[in-house]
Amino acid sequence: MSTNFEKIDIVIPAAGSGSRVGATTNKLFLDIGGECVIEKTVSIFVSSPVVNRVILVCSTQDMQRMRDMFGDKVFYALGGDTRRESVINGLALVTTSKVLIHDGARPYLSSDLLGRIVEALSTHSAVIPVLPVTDTIKVVEGGLVKSTPRRETAYIVQTPQGFDTDELRRAYELAPHDITDDASAYEYVGEVYTVEGDRDNIKLTYLEDFLPKATPTLPNIDGYRVGLGIDAHRLVEGRPLILGGVRVDYPLGLLGHSDADVVLHAVSDAILSASNNRDIGYHFPDTDEDYKGADSAILLRRVVEMTLDKGYNIANVSVVIVCQKPKLRDYIPLIAKSIAEILGISTDKVSVSATTTERMGYAGEGQGIACESVATLYR
Repeated sequence: MSTNFEKIDIVIPAAGSGSRVGATTNKLFLDIGGECVIEKTVSIFVSSPVVNRVILVCSTQDMQRMRDMFGDKVFYALGGDTRRESVINGLALVTTSKVLIHDGARPYLSSDLLGRIVEALSTHSAVIPVLPVTDTIKVVEGGLVKSTPRRETAYIVQTPQGFDTDELRRAYELAPHDITDDASAYEYVGEVYTVEGDRDNIKLTYLEDFLPKATPTLPNIDGYRVGLGIDAHRLVEGRPLILGGVRVDYPLGLLGHSDADVVLHAVSDAILSASNNRDIGYHFPDTDEDYKGADSAILLRRVVEMTLDKGYNIANVSVVIVCQKPKLRDYIPLIAKSIAEILGISTDKVSVSATTTERMGYAGEGQGIACESVATLYR
């Protein structure tokens, strides 16, 4: 990469809030894999050889926290009531002929994309990264579709956006107050050149934007909890074999106080464990005649109710059935579907597999069947 000008100043508007995320603090302070959003964003530029200075535009309430975080690694400007005002305040500290404006909530900017923008800025006065729109776009007013722009000419705009510094300052003097990005202001004074953007360069706006890469420290999220359940029953004559709520064609069945469904018992214990709700024997003891011959599907539904009452939802369940016989290959999809229906979740959130013990132990000798289950809960 070669440029015809000196290093570039970067203005990072960071005076927003967490309202659309549902956070109680500025979303830029939320954790994403061990560091907060703004730390990750700023680190991209303070270590870049093309950057002269980083100018962080902060709100009054966040200014001291930002200073404690970055010290003299960056310069600080006071944010305004709007993004426009914040950018103008940041531009007042810019000393280079070219400037980049980058959203504080875009922490996944790659060096390749930064390089493309800087390279193009050496021959153009305004450069923005864009991505083609893959969905059909509608212009809607009052709940009614007014028009459908051609998808081939519609693009998603990202940052950083690069400009001739003096021209951007002039543009903001001419542009209306309701613009949504810096390029919209620049269009009042000149043409804007585009380069290919990056799908990973997302702006963290809503809660779901954080989830793929966030740790369980987000406000209003208690995090994920994992529980393990294990159960085993002896095979005997004269009993039906019920696994995961499905009747399996086999001459032997499992012995137990209830229907001895070893799969649903393991799933129940996994969910109870994850929600810190004791175990299935505690809630449905084999000394209680009310549960003699009980349908384990009914018991599992009660477990689900207890889990929901504690504020947890079921993210997924994994099941491994341990037996030498019968062969369960043809039953696996039916068992997964049955568990999903009992839990009230989709089948893609239920994993069921079967294994043998190579004829070792009670399961390998055909004396019984065991099951292990792992459940993940969230709230």
